[in-house]
Amino acid sequence: KRKTDTLWDLAWQQLVRANNDRKHPFRVAAISTVDQNGFPRARNVVMRKANRQEGSLLLYTDLRSRKIKEWQHSGTLHWLFWNPKSQLQVGARGTVERVDRAQELALFHQLPKHGRKSYATMQAPAAVGPTTPDGLPEDWPEMTIESTDYAADNFGVFKTNMLTFDILQLSRNE
Repeated sequence: KRKTDTLWDLAWQQLVRANNDRKHPFRVAAISTVDQNGFPRARNVVMRKANRQEGSLLLYTDLRSRKIKEWQHSGTLHWLFWNPKSQLQVGARGTVERVDRAQELALFHQLPKHGRKSYATMQAPAAVGPTTPDGLPEDWPEMTIESTDYAADNFGVFKTNMLTFDILQLSRNE
């Protein structure tokens, strides 16, 4: 096997493993976009699903967040993963599309109450203004999971259809 084939398989193995292993370093990735002024913007997100057959990566986000406009502007997204134990870095670039609303709602309704917090805040992410310290309604602790369904309005699921990969494995032995 060529080294590139081995790295390709290793990268996908790590990405798919992160689907079910919450502690896997590939579970959290840095994503980069370009804003309307041409400046790069990076932030960390939870990679929700890697699908090798489709060559896609899935993430959840608040529909009120700034990155949505940046995706609409460029149509692309760059992901960067790093595993310090295996010294493996994977960069991946692709086009972004929103999944259909029925699929979004089905995924939202699988979230436990604490998983809905990011979408239940009274203000958009990074918004400035009067709110509770965590941005949630004051009665959040007493709310039932059904009463948090309003947060589905802010919940979005986006798929990146990968176009290119950059895979680097550092090794002191070679």
